[in-house]
Amino acid sequence: MRKMISLCLSIVMALLVIGECRAEQYEVVEPNAVIAGSITVKGQNLYLDDGEYEFLLLNVEDISLEGMQVEVFGDYVTVNEKPAFKVTSIDVYEGGDLPSEVDTESDGKEGS
Repeated sequence: MRKMISLCLSIVMALLVIGECRAEQYEVVEPNAVIAGSITVKGQNLYLDDGEYEFLLLNVEDISLEGMQVEVFGDYVTVNEKPAFKVTSIDVYEGGDLPSEVDTESDGKEGS
């Protein structure tokens, strides 16, 4: 029993260390920024292509946004010296209509 508890504690500690190492560190370049472009998906990450840069989108997991034209609100940051955006909200452009707001929570539900 003692070995089992020790093994479980070792696993938990290893997972905590791995989580710390994988946590993305970012530096804020411009707070409260707005950028427009199209959403692309690479692996498990979403990016915003504005025609000049591809911004990694943080706080967005809804892959159904792929290919959509959007306006993104949040903080322009760098992650590993690459452009990224810590997203607070997204407006999706649908056929020239006014953008509809998208909830950036992981459930992917659209807001009003």
